[in-house]
Amino acid sequence: MKRNIALYGGSFDPPHLGHVEVVKVALIKLNIDALIIVPTFRNPFKNNGIASTELRLLWLKKIFKTFKKVSISDYEILKRRAVPSFETVLHFEKNTNHLYFIIGADNISSLAQWNNFEILNKKVVWVIATRDNITLSSEKLSFLENYKIVEVNKDISSTSLRQKSNTTQLTSSISKEITKFYKMENNVIMQTQNLTNRINKISDVLDTNKGENIEVFDLKETNYFTDAVVIVTALGKRHTEALLDHLKNNLKPEEQFLGVDISDEWIVVDMGDILIHIMTSEYRNKYDMETFLSDLAKERA
Repeated sequence: MKRNIALYGGSFDPPHLGHVEVVKVALIKLNIDALIIVPTFRNPFKNNGIASTELRLLWLKKIFKTFKKVSISDYEILKRRAVPSFETVLHFEKNTNHLYFIIGADNISSLAQWNNFEILNKKVVWVIATRDNITLSSEKLSFLENYKIVEVNKDISSTSLRQKSNTTQLTSSISKEITKFYKMENNVIMQTQNLTNRINKISDVLDTNKGENIEVFDLKETNYFTDAVVIVTALGKRHTEALLDHLKNNLKPEEQFLGVDISDEWIVVDMGDILIHIMTSEYRNKYDMETFLSDLAKERA
């Protein structure tokens, strides 16, 4: 059966309230069966962003986990290269009736220069999310075959957030944007056990199984999107997976593993109010999350 779907691409570095508002409006205004969010691949050896691929995927899954019809696709990320929108559309257009493509109004000025734009222009219905101070006249949009304008009341740019930040670290501005949505509108599964006791048990499991340099960050009174973060160094890639197995074997069924993201030399375990990062020493040194989390913990209200 053919479906109506909408694609929403971007770096989402970081995802924030503007992106959430775009999705909300699109779900209301468009007659669609599914909305697919497609984060772009970013070269990990170029310092032109804030968050790693793993964290961007984790954030998006966490933010949109309760949204019906919304899914997160790693299609472009798995390509390990920059993927033209034309190629993404070809991938998702199978068995579609109408294919909507969501963009910000700031893309209009350069849209005609996109790869294979003339073909792309005939394949999709452009969904243009408004931006402050950008006028969208019919004359300005006359080069588009088919389009819809959706009014969005929040800024949808991640650039301003990145400009406030050190490009080698995560920053509190990212966490605040995510927290505003996540804590207000998503149900976090909280365990009845005391948080400190649970963290102690997690640390004991990691320590017993040769996890190194275990650090715990209490973030309950901060704007971070989880209450505590545990970071541990693994002896190598196989050891990261072994530590994950030990956590599952020793913590279930009391603990609920809401999400596990596994990539080269880094595993992120989402327990709702506790986040565990299992990393090799190389990755841990590269991303230096401790500096960010330490600074954040000091700012507790």
